[in-house]
Amino acid sequence: MTVTLDITPDLEPLLEAEAARTGMAPADLAHDILRKSLARSGNRHAPKLSAEESRLLEAINNGPAAFDIHRYLSLVQKRREETIAGSELAELRAFTESMERFAVERMENLVRLATLRGVDVEELME
Repeated sequence: MTVTLDITPDLEPLLEAEAARTGMAPADLAHDILRKSLARSGNRHAPKLSAEESRLLEAINNGPAAFDIHRYLSLVQKRREETIAGSELAELRAFTESMERFAVERMENLVRLATLRGVDVEELME
């Protein structure tokens, strides 16, 4: 099927800029956007996830406890103000290492989920 689209003047520079950013021809990008939009809107039912997808999503979405984040930010503030005690600095280092490990594990799980779904991580996160 051939369809001709009239792109409004306000959308044309946006389409051209995104096409240039992604290295795609504007027509190919428009086709890709339309395909993804129709695929999403056509599936109104909740997707059925495999056990592995469920496990990965749970790991991706579970983060540090709110209390831990509050404490971490409090310690960062003390360090900036140069009022942090030695024991608090050690606590901050431990928190920082823990947060960094979580970020790495989260990214690894995002890559695994994207691979499982056959998409790149950027598309997965849209």
